[in-house]
Amino acid sequence: MDIRRIIPNKDKNWEIRNNILYYRKYGMIALANIIDDELYICLDRRCVKPFISLIMYCENKNIDYLFCDRTTITEKHIYNENLQSIISNTLMCIEEDKFFDLIVSGRFDYIEILTRFLNLYDCHTNFKEVYEKLKSSHFERHWMDWFANKNYFVVKREDVREYYQTIEREIKLSVFLS
Repeated sequence: MDIRRIIPNKDKNWEIRNNILYYRKYGMIALANIIDDELYICLDRRCVKPFISLIMYCENKNIDYLFCDRTTITEKHIYNENLQSIISNTLMCIEEDKFFDLIVSGRFDYIEILTRFLNLYDCHTNFKEVYEKLKSSHFERHWMDWFANKNYFVVKREDVREYYQTIEREIKLSVFLS
């Protein structure tokens, strides 16, 4: 696959170096690479609009892709040491409002992409560990303001917290049906 095929628009900030697609925003941010003969898109929260436009372009052109994090996007292979950080980054990105709104609207199938990654690298136990850790340390973490008698959550949007609680079940169903 030629990485030049997936440039989503005529924006001059897109640049290709060493067969990696970069976006220039305060520096060069790697957003897409072909690793192990698969297209990976980096879910980098430093530049949300470019990676969303890249995802939407791939969806419109029916190009298969997987998600990656910003530390492994420049690698040639996905190693077992990196699987937990990739899963963690993929799960943490649902907290980003624009990205979550695309998931909820059904513009792309987040669960199917995540399930394909888990099946490809056979890392379901890693997913379970990361999911439970993030669930307790981030998505369900809250504190009580005793004077106002209110709970404050780290993840402010309630629909994001509710969606996160259903991810594990949906992935289990998707694995079972595939």
